Amino acid sequence: MCNSDPPETLKTRLRRVAAQAQDVFESADTATSWLKRPNRGLNASAPVDLLDTDAGTEQVVELLDRIEY
Repeated sequence: MCNSDPPETLKTRLRRVAAQAQDVFESADTATSWLKRPNRGLNASAPVDLLDTDAGTEQVVELLDRIEY
């Protein structure tokens, strides 16, 4: 079975993940700062640097989910 949805663009991923980060941190400034800073939970990569792949985006989303709960 073929997925008919178009692939998600980097811009779309960034928007989606930034919105999730803002929900988690309850602040746009804190979310932006978190996205740009290297993170131990992501092997010292900045979350924004991982959004160019599906796997990297999933890692960032999973980390945000863990932070939230």
